[in-house]
Amino acid sequence: MLQSTACSIQKQAAKEAQKDILDDAGLSTAHIGIGVDINETEAAKYPITTKSNWQVRKNDGTIIKP
Repeated sequence: MLQSTACSIQKQAAKEAQKDILDDAGLSTAHIGIGVDINETEAAKYPITTKSNWQVRKNDGTIIKP
């Protein structure tokens, strides 16, 4: 009985998400991604040096050496 209740809640949530988000005309052409905030003060404590093994790449995938 508990499983059927959980399943119906999951279906209801999926239905609401479809209605509220996926079918929204304003969001249908949106680019969805991950947002990242960088704390510049903290990042300055750990600079990338030439001794680093980080790789920076161009849009075409070519490696840019520091």
